[in-house]
Amino acid sequence: LDLLLLNSSPPDGTELRIANALLHSELNKKQPLLLPAKRYTKRITYALETAQSENALLRKRLVDAELLLQARKQRKKGKRIALKSKFVFSTQEVLEIAKQAELEAAQKKPNKNAKQRAKDILFEEVEKEALETISSDSDSDCI
Repeated sequence: LDLLLLNSSPPDGTELRIANALLHSELNKKQPLLLPAKRYTKRITYALETAQSENALLRKRLVDAELLLQARKQRKKGKRIALKSKFVFSTQEVLEIAKQAELEAAQKKPNKNAKQRAKDILFEEVEKEALETISSDSDSDCI
């Protein structure tokens, strides 16, 4: 029984199977277990416990990641939610619902261009004031 294969993570599958088969044959004998077999059983049970705890942690992380992805995929507002229970999309009622959802979405979005224009106008005013103060200072220096 090779104890070195238990130190590798993960242990090689075929070598582990061969060592386990040898252990099973030792267990089936009527004689008491030899010292290498006893050591092997202690280490293999420890390795199994370690692997089980790692698997439990990985399963928990996987479930958490899947829940996070599902939460990201779910829509909470918009046309898809408004039209969720409707099956016929060619009626006037459905068209009105879709238009209303689009209007609500457009109203909630901030107008980035208006904000940028306001910043540009403010910057131009400050720039003009700075130029005026510089030119008035230079005029008074000449006199």
